[in-house]
Amino acid sequence: EVAVRSHLGLDALRDRKAKEEEERRVKREAARAKRRTETTQQEAEDEQALIECETQAWEDSQTMERVKYEAALIVRIACRFGTAGVWTKLAEARARGSDIPMDPRKVYVLAHPDKCPMPEASDATAILNAQRPPEMTEARPRPAAKASAAHCEPPAAATSAETAETPPPRQVAQAAGGAEERRMDPEDQQELTLPELREKYRVQYTPEDTEEYWAECQPVARREAEPEPGAEKRKTRRF
Repeated sequence: EVAVRSHLGLDALRDRKAKEEEERRVKREAARAKRRTETTQQEAEDEQALIECETQAWEDSQTMERVKYEAALIVRIACRFGTAGVWTKLAEARARGSDIPMDPRKVYVLAHPDKCPMPEASDATAILNAQRPPEMTEARPRPAAKASAAHCEPPAAATSAETAETPPPRQVAQAAGGAEERRMDPEDQQELTLPELREKYRVQYTPEDTEEYWAECQPVARREAEPEPGAEKRKTRRF
């Protein structure tokens, strides 16, 4: 239908579409080639600028007192490439053989005006601070604070009640459960002494288990002995 409306045959329509596609492909390839050329040209310019920074830094270290080559190179690279590429170019200079520290904090120290008397040191320090490397922006855990000896409080002295040795349950049961004391067995409500309780459960439980069970039994109040017949009369008898 498209071929009929445009007064073109089917073959002519296919040829036109193929030609348009080829033109678009050529334009894409030209754009890629241009970008590659621009990138290659920019890389070449950056490399040349880095070489110039190395040359200037060497001259600075030779003509200025108290100026190290690495410090002068850091300052020159920072002022030449600015905040956009200072840390990348420092890494490239390190790969080229310069003894630039890996630790960014040492880089700051070398370029600081107090350590480097170059006039451009202040600007270089500001550029370095404007774009910190990734390892400097990561949050680092704080080391655990060590308690000083002055703030360490001695442990509280143990009281005599706490330090007193607690007798084992067996001794408690023996002390509390004399031969005369009777306690109620919760199982059958019998009032038994400790020896009677041991004899009762001699087959089922060990003596230690029986004594622990004795400690849980409810003590029974002692009953006063009933007076013998005629005792009241003897008590009130008068001579």
